[in-house]
Order: sequence, then C-alpha cells, then structure tokens
Amino acid sequence: TWEGFIGATISTIIIGFVMATILSNYQYMICPKKTFDFSAVSCEPSKAFQNVNYHIPQKIANIIQIHTITAKPIQFHAVSFAIFASFIGPFGGFFASGIKRALKKKDFGDIIPGHGGVTDRFDCQILMSAFVFFYCQSFVFHYSQIGVEEMINLIITKMTVAEQMQVQQILGKLIKGS
Repeated sequence: TWEGFIGATISTIIIGFVMATILSNYQYMICPKKTFDFSAVSCEPSKAFQNVNYHIPQKIANIIQIHTITAKPIQFHAVSFAIFASFIGPFGGFFASGIKRALKKKDFGDIIPGHGGVTDRFDCQILMSAFVFFYCQSFVFHYSQIGVEEMINLIITKMTVAEQMQVQQILGKLIKGS
C-alpha cells in the first residue's frame, strides 16, 4: 500500500540517520583494519566522520529559528543510501523476478520454505550494491585522499636513512631531466 511505502521510507531515513550517528562514534566502525582480530583500533577519523557546521538558508532559518546545525557528513550519506534503498531498491526485486520468469522458475532455491532461496531474499541488493559502490567512489572516499606532503611524510618516515638518500637521488635525477 502507499501508506506502507511512505511509512517505510520515512522509517528507513530516520533509522539510517540515527544509526550513522551512533556507529560513527565507535573506532571499530570508522577505522580501517587490515587484519581479522579483536585488538584495539584507533585512528584519526576521516573528515566524513567529523562534525561540520552547516548554515541553514536564511528564509528557512527565520521560520524554524535555527541558523546552523552540526552534523557529520556520513549522516547525510546514510540518508542518501536510505532514500535510494526506499525508492530504487525494490526495482532490484523486479529485475530478479524478470530473470526468474525468463528462466521459468518460481524461486532461485528452496532453502527457505515458502520464501525461495537465499538469492530471493537479497534480490533488492542487486541495484543497491552497485549504487553504494559508485556513490562511495564518487562522494565518500574523497575524504580519505591525502596530499603530496602527507604521502611523502608517510613514505619517508617508514624508510631507513639509506633508502631516504636513494629516493633523494632518484628525485634529483628526475627533476633535472624534466
């Protein structure tokens, strides 16, 4: 029903915003890990997880009597995911149903009686996973890009003095050659 669709959309947006708010406060959720263990993690949070002051347009601010809000960019990314999941996600299910009809199958499996296979439960994820990948590549991961100076500091601090001298010689040759 339309009521269910609208209610689910609003709930998904609210839950997405709230969960992003809660989870972004935990180092385990925001720090990259390269190993699978339960050791403590700690990192400097990327800009996506740091509070930013946003100025509300003057006309709206005058009505609601609030001129700035403080939020983390990840909260707005979560809202974008929630909106996409609510409006476009179901089309992944329609797409999967079309594939099943073309193959003259009722379900992709029978592991869950009356509900089909595991693929039938996750068919909406077909479009959602592609959206999340491209969205993150375009809007989220740019927060973690580092500049030339940070990259050189990161590389040089891990090198021995001999390796640093070798890099200096190579860079000197490259600069003279250009």
